[in-house]
Amino acid sequence: MPEIVKRVNVRIAGVAYQLAATEDEAHIRKMAARADEMIRQVLLASPHLSQSMATILALVNAMDEVNKFRRQSEILQKERDSQAQQMQQLKTELDRVREQNWDMRKDQLHMQRLIAEYEKRFEQILSDASEHAAPNPDDGETGHSDNESEPIPEPEPSPLTLAGYQQSTLEDYI
Repeated sequence: MPEIVKRVNVRIAGVAYQLAATEDEAHIRKMAARADEMIRQVLLASPHLSQSMATILALVNAMDEVNKFRRQSEILQKERDSQAQQMQQLKTELDRVREQNWDMRKDQLHMQRLIAEYEKRFEQILSDASEHAAPNPDDGETGHSDNESEPIPEPEPSPLTLAGYQQSTLEDYI
């Protein structure tokens, strides 16, 4: 659908103009008022200038403002790009830390299973040792026969280790 061209009558620096544009009429009037104000400011600052010279100087001032806004826009665009790159780096780091956390959780679960297994083995060893130390009703003795030279020693628990974790023994968990 073709855009509708609007014609708007305005006054700039005391001269009537008919402007045609596709923008909203209020926008056209606002821009004309801004141009009129810029020319008026130039004439107030330099009353010796002719109308055409004041108009040209106002145009140069307007172009200077446009260039300043463009530079600011470019700076903001670069900052936005830099922040987007930094955000991407932070997302990558977050993903890496999440993966590391997941690996540590898996290690923790593995260690908990090992601890439970060692606790069961330890209880079994203690149970077996107490059965050997109990008196045998058939012998009528205290559980030690002359054949036995020494009681069965309890095994030393081996330390559990995992890279990056503090070394501990089974007694630490009992």
